[in-house]
Amino acid sequence: MADHRRIRRLQDSLHNAARYGRGPGSGWVLGHTWQRLADLLEAHTRAEEEICYLPMFGRGAEATARMREAVDDHDDIREAICEAALQPVGSALWWYAVRAALAMTGEHLDCEEHGVLARCEARLSASQRSELGRQYPGLVAAWTLDAAGRVRREWSAGQRLSSQASLLVRY
Repeated sequence: MADHRRIRRLQDSLHNAARYGRGPGSGWVLGHTWQRLADLLEAHTRAEEEICYLPMFGRGAEATARMREAVDDHDDIREAICEAALQPVGSALWWYAVRAALAMTGEHLDCEEHGVLARCEARLSASQRSELGRQYPGLVAAWTLDAAGRVRREWSAGQRLSSQASLLVRY
């Protein structure tokens, strides 16, 4: 639930950055805020899938179907995040993808908070909830470190490619 609050705070920050950041050079605040939110959403969805869903949903055909629906929601959110990454920050297409991600995220969080999280709180023991609480930040931190390394590698590869392209243009 703490992650849900962080996600909602970053959504509010994104709206504030859009509302008040209209001056020249203010696009970086919007881009930075969105990237923080997108990274948190990615880490949050991965952690839920890897750590939380089995204990929360349980086993059986019905549980598997509900888990699949939740993972499909996550996939849709990730797809919208990827679409936003392909567009210039603040452009109409960027906002279209960002708004789609925000709408899907809000709906998904509401479903979890009023559905599976409310039900599993009664079903899981205090020690089980505590164990999930200990595992969750570790997975988020590990994913964040992996993502940072991936970004550095992609950036380095992009730099090499752009350097090679500029050599080709000169000759």
